[in-house]
Amino acid sequence: KPCFSKEKKLRILNILNKAVSFEKFMHTRFVGQKRFSLEGSESIIPALDSIINIGAKLGIEEFVLGMAHRGRLNILANVMEKKAQVIFSEFFGKAYEDDQFG
Repeated sequence: KPCFSKEKKLRILNILNKAVSFEKFMHTRFVGQKRFSLEGSESIIPALDSIINIGAKLGIEEFVLGMAHRGRLNILANVMEKKAQVIFSEFFGKAYEDDQFG
């Protein structure tokens, strides 16, 4: 059984809350749109967050993720910290600049 510090537990709670909020927003804003929600895959958010943070501490400079559509937008927003403005611009088919990632 993992033993997480209070700070780690709060980080996991915070990132899961952000993920759930993002899903609720997407569900109400894009009713009827095909968007491949995170539903049922919530545990991937803190898992990827931990993998990326530990990897960065070990000196990994670049992560490349390949994944199915399920939860992809949520992972971009909440794990990769891609700006929501960029995600929604792409969702509507608008072009983006490389410097818009963050």
